[in-house]
Amino acid sequence: MGARRSPGHRLPAAGGSFVSAPRSRHLLLIFATAGRPAPIARGRQAGAVVHGKGTIMRLWRSARGRRRAALAGGALAGAVSLTLLAAPPPAAAAELPPFEAVDQFIGTEMDTAQNKSNDAYGNTFPGAAVPFGMVQSSPTTYKPGPALVGEKGGYEYTADLIRGFGMTRYSGSGCTGRYGGYEFPTIPYAGELVNGVLPSNPSDDIKKYYLKFDHANEKAEPGYYRVALDNGVTAELTASSRTAVSTFDFARGGGSTLILDVSGPNNRTYGSEVTIDPATRTVSGWMHGADLCDNGNRYRAYFSTTYDRPFESYGVWKDGAMTAGATHVRKATDDTGADYRHDNGAWVTFADGAKVTARTGLSYVGVENAAANRDAEVGTGSFGKVRNEAARRWKDALGTIDVRGGSAEARTKFYTALYHSLLHPNVRDDVNGEYLGYDGEVHTVPKGRHFYVNFAGSGWDMYRSQAQLIALTHPGVASDINRSIVLLAEQTGGWAPGAARMQGDNLQVIVATLDDMGATDYDRAAALESMTSTQVLPATKTDRTDGYQYFATGLIENRKGDFATSRVLEYAIDDFAIAQLAGRLGDEKSHAAFMARAQNWMNVFDPETRHIRPRERTGFDRAFDLRVREDGAGRGQFNQSTGYQYGWLVPHNLATLIGKRGGIEASTRALDVLMQDLDAGAYTKTGNYLSNQPAFGTPWVYNWLRAPTRRPTCCTARSRRCTTRRRPACRATTTRAPSARGTCSRTSGSTRRSTGRATSS
Repeated sequence: MGARRSPGHRLPAAGGSFVSAPRSRHLLLIFATAGRPAPIARGRQAGAVVHGKGTIMRLWRSARGRRRAALAGGALAGAVSLTLLAAPPPAAAAELPPFEAVDQFIGTEMDTAQNKSNDAYGNTFPGAAVPFGMVQSSPTTYKPGPALVGEKGGYEYTADLIRGFGMTRYSGSGCTGRYGGYEFPTIPYAGELVNGVLPSNPSDDIKKYYLKFDHANEKAEPGYYRVALDNGVTAELTASSRTAVSTFDFARGGGSTLILDVSGPNNRTYGSEVTIDPATRTVSGWMHGADLCDNGNRYRAYFSTTYDRPFESYGVWKDGAMTAGATHVRKATDDTGADYRHDNGAWVTFADGAKVTARTGLSYVGVENAAANRDAEVGTGSFGKVRNEAARRWKDALGTIDVRGGSAEARTKFYTALYHSLLHPNVRDDVNGEYLGYDGEVHTVPKGRHFYVNFAGSGWDMYRSQAQLIALTHPGVASDINRSIVLLAEQTGGWAPGAARMQGDNLQVIVATLDDMGATDYDRAAALESMTSTQVLPATKTDRTDGYQYFATGLIENRKGDFATSRVLEYAIDDFAIAQLAGRLGDEKSHAAFMARAQNWMNVFDPETRHIRPRERTGFDRAFDLRVREDGAGRGQFNQSTGYQYGWLVPHNLATLIGKRGGIEASTRALDVLMQDLDAGAYTKTGNYLSNQPAFGTPWVYNWLRAPTRRPTCCTARSRRCTTRRRPACRATTTRAPSARGTCSRTSGSTRRSTGRATSS
């Protein structure tokens, strides 16, 4: 595998010496399709599904061994077969280049016709970011819906109002209306001031300042966004890792004001502060509020913005009062039940018809660090210079996978999914190496290293696919991710980044997976010691819900609810990951103990019905309808998926699962039923749900059933129902690694309704 290497990251080599670890690797994929490519399936999809040796979720296959990979699972889209080559030849001139193939609007429209709740929405966004950057400068839209945020609280393609341009976004998250991010939004106001103040107080009704726009006047490419608003202002956004650079070009004959809604992020705020310094044309401040899903995680963010034009006037608002000429305002409380959104902020006004460039540094340590981030990364550099650098970084990142062949549509789906996969996780350290740890203390990373946060869905959305993609394409980032997770464990004493949004100890799986794929430049012994010491009885240190019952009995009875049955499956995968890391580090005792516990999935396998099934202490609930997620008492048993879909989630012991299900023929018949509808959702369905994480691996079960080419035929626009045959007309050619990926997708609707990657629920 050819690799572009850079200094600063070192991996142990044979014999104990060290070699430089590449920041990125270059992979070549042969994109072979037959006939019309299938559109990317709608729903919640992750970045990439990587399966070693062409089988299902072989996450821990040694990087030193022979690695054959298939990327699919709805994330890197289309019927794809591939080969990894060391020295890729030049790309054909007619092929759509990776950078130009990215369509940031894929995944921005919710398809209300699908019975998937917010899972029918990709929750992606157009905007300016760099790979794994701290900043995602972007527009957020408004369409009537939940209070304050409108429909969903993200970027909805059917909306015709922009709420403003914020600093961060989560790509692909769930939690409708509680998406988090969108800190320090700026709203360009083209009207006149009244007696030196805004015509109406933003705290009374911020919606009066929302911005009409039309998609015909938008442009987006990796690292850049532009929109010509109906009020005559043209806004352009670009970014470096920790800094947003924006231009606002006002038309002549109106006002030229920027409203700084420092208390107006997506989720609740408990406090914010803003200070204006007219002499240096600088505005700075902070906010304290609820993070993604508003489930108990809180954070502080800081900003410092310089403008290249002098202020004609300025002022602040707080609650019902607006004060012209004031330079400071603060409103804060220790009550984390408060909601101070839009209660205070500021405005700055420029000369008529001004074109203003704003350079905003972001930090989670302090205002001084935010300013230092800005000065170090962009200084006084032009908007165009920053944009060109962002484009260069994206071309480099997207170029790590070189796809040959395929239509422009197929390449667009592939590279858009790859783009979405590289937006998270995010660096949290500042240019001086400082970051705020999970223990509330300021720490410093060594030079050349980074501290990463935002592991999708507490890792639940990341461990099955995106982690492997990052290990293959960005091994230096992968080692830093492992180091960051171990630091999290050291700082918290556990394996959860605050209140968990999803189930399982997924960060342990990520560490073990990345370690196996070569990301070993971190404290491996400390990672294993923490895993083995926290995931045992008396379960006082574990973050696993109902860990005591699981460790003591090997199951979680269905009366516990909270998706009890699927938690047993997820915990068994977690235990397998720990066992594999222990085996690689020579801890045979821990390897044996956790390998044994990794078979706890058998405790929720019903031998009579031959299926994974909820279990009470008195026996299996054979009245449970496997087409649903909850039992008759309203207790969740399967997380975001049905019993049919979760029925194959034993990636570490499929051979035994197939045997228990009645052998190859019986299992093939059962899998065919599941695969007849590839994206049915999770509500009273026997079909699959390939746009959601638990089902990602199901197409590869056919490899274990000795039918690697068996897959559903293509679907029509009228129906997603399909039949399974061994050699369907729409099957892609397989190179090296056989892929059993189903290619059925709903074909109605525009690509705006397709999804990118999801991060959490």
